[in-house]
Amino acid sequence: MNTFLSKFTKKSRNGFSTLVGGSAHLGAIVLGIMTLLIFVDVTLRRFFNRPLAYSFELIELMLAVVFFVAVIYTSNEDRHVSIDLLTSRLSSGAQKTIDMVMDFISAALFLLIGWVGFNDGIQSREINEMTGILRIHHYPFYFFMAFCFAIAGVAILIKIFRKTSSGKL
Repeated sequence: MNTFLSKFTKKSRNGFSTLVGGSAHLGAIVLGIMTLLIFVDVTLRRFFNRPLAYSFELIELMLAVVFFVAVIYTSNEDRHVSIDLLTSRLSSGAQKTIDMVMDFISAALFLLIGWVGFNDGIQSREINEMTGILRIHHYPFYFFMAFCFAIAGVAILIKIFRKTSSGKL
């Protein structure tokens, strides 16, 4: 039984790492495309007085994608901003307890944001919400947001599980 559990844990960890790594690559690619689009738009506006009419909408949507995948990456790598101005004066046991409570709160909030985003995606699809110029539907971005925040919440729960099982708590 233990060997099955350890194999399952190892495979799921590898799959999760692949998902996180893939999301980081997706974010980097979208950020590169976004940067190129901004460069082309500014160049056309400045030198030819012909800006791209749709660049604002595309950049807006691409920025959302970059942000959502960054949430996954920072949650998995434990790279969120934390300020220990008050907790640095506490004992290490109290600091670990506070970190654990904050991790649980973060995971719960991320999972809640994922759930609300999913419901917003359903509503956006029902009302046929779109961008103004290119007529791009909003609902795929709501579903993507929901997926990313849910994965980030799971990443934090996995971090909590690893801390408790390794005795670092």
